[in-house]
Amino acid sequence: IERQRPRRKGPKVDARQIVHLALRIGAIKRPEVCEECGERKRLTGHHHDYQKPLHVEWLCYLCHAQRHR
Repeated sequence: IERQRPRRKGPKVDARQIVHLALRIGAIKRPEVCEECGERKRLTGHHHDYQKPLHVEWLCYLCHAQRHR
């Protein structure tokens, strides 16, 4: 039987978990419009620095994809 290695989380996953917890307890609030284009769409959080997990830029999917290109 082959053993699986335990998954390592890393700073990206840690930052996401911190944001989700902060949203759930009301410490931060997701805005209603994209910070880049101003459209009312479903938003995702974008981290410039995972060491600052609560410093999140809220972007729609299109703007978030452009940010990663």
